Amino acid sequence: MPAPYRGVLLDLFGTLITFEPGRLPEMQVGSERIRTTVAGLAGPLATWAPGTTPEGFLQALVAVSDEMARGRTSDHVELPSRERFRRALERVGCDDTRLAEAAVHLSRAHMALIATATILPDEHRALLEALRPRYRLGLVSNFDDTATGLGADEVLFVGDTFAEDVLGARAAGVDAAWIDARGGGVPDGATPPRFRLRGLCELAPLLVTP
Repeated sequence: MPAPYRGVLLDLFGTLITFEPGRLPEMQVGSERIRTTVAGLAGPLATWAPGTTPEGFLQALVAVSDEMARGRTSDHVELPSRERFRRALERVGCDDTRLAEAAVHLSRAHMALIATATILPDEHRALLEALRPRYRLGLVSNFDDTATGLGADEVLFVGDTFAEDVLGARAAGVDAAWIDARGGGVPDGATPPRFRLRGLCELAPLLVTP
């Protein structure tokens, strides 16, 4: 019998869509070539932070990202992309009067490049088509903050990380279906989620009547 939910919340990266870094542009950093969105930001950087090289901005962005990641472990707050870019631009000396606007423009350019490296697998698209007539569907990203429109006991959250997705859903009083893609199992001492899957397509039998 299908689980009695009215809605399904889906994590985006790693759950619904896959990310292929090989589709990102390349740039030379020291003695190696790496793929990063910063390789495609030379134009916006020249406009908003003249004199800043992509290499210099990448260094600032990595440092800021590391600092934000450390802060997230204690306050559990995921800041939006534009804030990460604002702090990196501030670090490389962007004009204070243009800082907020510059951060928005670079963040949008960054996200556009990220979009070129994402794929919605055909089988995931088919699953959405099967679920859509029966459930309210929602995409939940780390920096989204919107109302669900349903009670916590009426939805199922589907995600691929235990600490962020499973524990986050539990803290919100929402059942979770965890995609344990690597088959590592629930961490020692942790309470298992409502469902444990090896791939997103295993969700259908739980929710859709044949």
